Amino acid sequence: MNNKIEATLKNFFIFNSLLGRKEGEEFQKILYYHPISDVTDVQIKNVGLVEGIIQFTEHFKPSRDVSLMHTKKTRQLYFQPEKNYWVVMTIYLPYIIKTKEGTQTEEYLEDDVQDNVYETVLKQAYYMYRLFWGTFENIKDIGTLKMTLEIFYKAEQRGTQRYADHLSVLNQYFVACKHGNGAARRLNAQKLSFSIYRLTSWPFITGPSNLKLAKTIGNIPKVHLFSGGKHEEYHFVVYRALSCSVCLFIDGKSELTLDLFKELDDFISPKLVPIVSDVAEFCSKQVITPSNLPENAPRFIYFNKLNLAYKSTVHLDNKQTGNIACSKESLMLMADMNSKFPSLGDYGETIVKTMNDYWIVGKKSNSREFYVALQQKYSSINDISDEVKKVCDTELKGIFFHPM
Repeated sequence: MNNKIEATLKNFFIFNSLLGRKEGEEFQKILYYHPISDVTDVQIKNVGLVEGIIQFTEHFKPSRDVSLMHTKKTRQLYFQPEKNYWVVMTIYLPYIIKTKEGTQTEEYLEDDVQDNVYETVLKQAYYMYRLFWGTFENIKDIGTLKMTLEIFYKAEQRGTQRYADHLSVLNQYFVACKHGNGAARRLNAQKLSFSIYRLTSWPFITGPSNLKLAKTIGNIPKVHLFSGGKHEEYHFVVYRALSCSVCLFIDGKSELTLDLFKELDDFISPKLVPIVSDVAEFCSKQVITPSNLPENAPRFIYFNKLNLAYKSTVHLDNKQTGNIACSKESLMLMADMNSKFPSLGDYGETIVKTMNDYWIVGKKSNSREFYVALQQKYSSINDISDEVKKVCDTELKGIFFHPM
């Protein structure tokens, strides 16, 4: 009998390599560490080991930072988002407990943990923090920096999506709020004091709750947006109309008043509501319900990195938390293809056949990516190519055959 143990988080920590350089002061370099159940000596040992690995690997590739390390039981990932600051995550590999003749052995499943997926998780953890608090370096007082890191990360380590630009980070944050992500909800209470997707009859999610009765504008969070090595601070105002949320970024130095919010409401509402109604009606006609598709129907994921357009018949719900309509092996192959796509340039295609008769096809055109899983036992590559072309023509209007 085999019993599988899934991958789990061993630790997550942030440190500054310039701090605590004297003997006996090593703990000062640790800015945040999870779990707190690890005693001080363990934390210092783990950080010291990472520093040793980083310094050792610099001798081989001084122009490129080390990004990960494989061991039999763990996968450790490193990210240096700012000079001298390191963010580190260690994952326990999943394994199977095998019992034979009364003896138990552990077989670690190294291939079940994909580096590109967890590298994205690690980077997104930093970019989400930076959006609401700014860079580590920008907070000059170490005590304050530790406090903000504690507030932000204490809730729980969070998952992320790919492409760490401002729009995708905000999108990821909204999705987390919408689907009840615990970390995002608690972060709201601690830092932002609002919920993006709460049910309300008032138009402003951040700002005055009732334009007619409010005497103050309420709590308006600020975000940090970066461009060309510089960053600016903005008031983050979210306006809600029906099922649409509009994000307004107003110069952080500007003074916000009730009159300004009333003017915004008068200007936005009559124009936005009709547009949202038309978009909702159009989208309702385009909806594909994966659970209603035939069992052997092609399952696909489409993503456009430029505008974050996304379509999927792989996921059985919008939460994307493991409820999928194809094999786990197929999903892992799609992730592997995604990690190899940068080497293909602007255009490319990969086709793989699995042992359980699934065909996995990955297509790339400019910033668009399309992955298809088909279960067709006695098909040839030509048959699969024709089937994928039909899916593209039906669902994506043949965009892969017309370069931008």
